[in-house]
Amino acid sequence: MENYRILQRRNKLFVKIIWGMVALGVLTDIMIQVDSKVLYTLIIVGGICCSIATYMTYANKGTRYVMFVIPVITSLLTFLLIYHDPDPIVSTYLLVYVSIGIMTLYSNYKPIILSGLLGMGITIYFFNVPFYHDKLFPRESLSYLLLFLAFLTVALAFAARFSERLQKDVLSQQQDTMEAKRRSDELLSKLQASLDVLGRLSTQLRENVTVTGSISKEITTTFGSVSSTLERQTLGLQSTTQSVQEVGGAVEVTAEISARLQELSSDMLHNTEAAGAKMNALSVHIQHLQQIITDTVTQMQKLRDQNEQVSQIVDTIHGISAQTNLLAMNAAIEAAHAGEHGKGFAVVSLEIRKLAENSQQATQRINDILADVIGQINNVAEQITLGSTAVHSGQEEAQEVQSYMGKVSDNARTVNEHSGEVDRSVRQMQDQYTSIMTEIMELAESTEHNMSAAQQILAGIEAQDSKIHEIVRHYQDLDNLILTLSATAAGDTTQDITPQPATVSSGSTSESHEPSSSSTNREAKTIQDQEASVPAEPTKEPVSVG
Repeated sequence: MENYRILQRRNKLFVKIIWGMVALGVLTDIMIQVDSKVLYTLIIVGGICCSIATYMTYANKGTRYVMFVIPVITSLLTFLLIYHDPDPIVSTYLLVYVSIGIMTLYSNYKPIILSGLLGMGITIYFFNVPFYHDKLFPRESLSYLLLFLAFLTVALAFAARFSERLQKDVLSQQQDTMEAKRRSDELLSKLQASLDVLGRLSTQLRENVTVTGSISKEITTTFGSVSSTLERQTLGLQSTTQSVQEVGGAVEVTAEISARLQELSSDMLHNTEAAGAKMNALSVHIQHLQQIITDTVTQMQKLRDQNEQVSQIVDTIHGISAQTNLLAMNAAIEAAHAGEHGKGFAVVSLEIRKLAENSQQATQRINDILADVIGQINNVAEQITLGSTAVHSGQEEAQEVQSYMGKVSDNARTVNEHSGEVDRSVRQMQDQYTSIMTEIMELAESTEHNMSAAQQILAGIEAQDSKIHEIVRHYQDLDNLILTLSATAAGDTTQDITPQPATVSSGSTSESHEPSSSSTNREAKTIQDQEASVPAEPTKEPVSVG
């Protein structure tokens, strides 16, 4: 391709030369005032020949054959200049030698030989014409003229051949040099591209690692806060455990009171049954105690009313026991969700204490009423004693009293049954408390275990945070090595690259490290791999202009 381009440039130069020769011939003919027919012939023939060469050169039509057209044109122009000159001179004939000489610009022996042969033909022609022989070669021998042309042609042909070979060698070396330069530039381009990619990757990795360091620092801080929160929750859970233990004491007291109530109810039932037996024994003596029996009935009515109050109180105790059971369940749920929100359990515990106090008050009222009942029963007994002399007259009334006493006995049994239910409810509440206490103890143990695990995790996260900061610091070494390789690839060997300390955004201490030998070896191996990956292209053979 390079030879072809050089050949085109030489063809353009020769086109200009032949146009100059035509112009020179026309100007000479005008100056010597030759016949116009001769002038027009030179202009037409020269213009046609030069136009053909110009078209072939600039239209790239038969570029390789222009070198053979040029000597024909120059020889034709030389022939016309001599032929139409009324007084030809030797200097015009010397254009034959000039034509052979300028053909050496092609550095090809073929146009030189062609030009020499054409020159010999012109010499032979004009030598054999007497007019031109007398003007140009008055004392010359044709053999000498042809010998001179032959020597010149052969010498210039050998010189052109040698120059052509030398030019081929130079072009080959130049192509090898250009190929080596191209491969070197390609390698440097790939190396620079690789370094750019590596630089961007290093920047992204450094940013990611820096962000990771910040996140690790935040996680460390967060786990420290979580650890502190767990510690506070552990202390709060211990306080809650103490409160629950106090509630347990209150529940035990309530259970003791309920047991006492059950015992008193049993005693009341036993006493009522004993009183009924006595009334049966004395029924034959209360016939005449109508008025006394009437009073006894009144007293018994009061006793019934009070028994109804006892029943209401027992119902209250039962409702309280049911609500206590629900509150105990709520307390168990709150205890299961204990933690920072364990304050709700304290509220439940307070309600339990209030209900326990209400149970105690109701129990006290039951005791008072039962005592009053016992007093009334004693009064009835006294009345019955007073009216024992009239038992025989009040047999029917005694039977009615016996019926009333049966009702009192039934009420006493009802009170006893309700007391048993209260006792069972309190026992159940005590069992629920025991379950809650067990769960709270398990929760406390689990919280302490979580606290220990959180401390271990915190220690591991702190160690990880330290390692991440160390990685961030070492990434600066990689950046320095990339900058050095980039400067080397760009040919800027005078650039001063000083390792800068890596700064960790999360607050770690900045340190400066020299690049490790292992990192340098890995970078060198990467460069060698890239060089090996560039394919070696075969050297192109120079194109001969022949």
